[in-house]
Amino acid sequence: MGQISRWVLVLVVAIAAGCTNEATEPVQTVDWYLAHLPEMKAMREKCGNNPGELGKTPNCLNAEQAFIKYRLAPRTGTLQ
Repeated sequence: MGQISRWVLVLVVAIAAGCTNEATEPVQTVDWYLAHLPEMKAMREKCGNNPGELGKTPNCLNAEQAFIKYRLAPRTGTLQ
């Protein structure tokens, strides 16, 4: 592989790595979403609006799991 080809490959990989949501958005835990209900709601709306691209991302999964726990809490008494 030539010198220029290597630099082009390195540049393409660096650009691709910098363009993901994970690079710009920290992953929040289920407990964090339970403590920050407006953010949980906003993340669920964002994920629901684009499930094909975002549906399996860590924040979408964690926000959805937090919502499930939040909805079950009155019945189980687990969020007291």
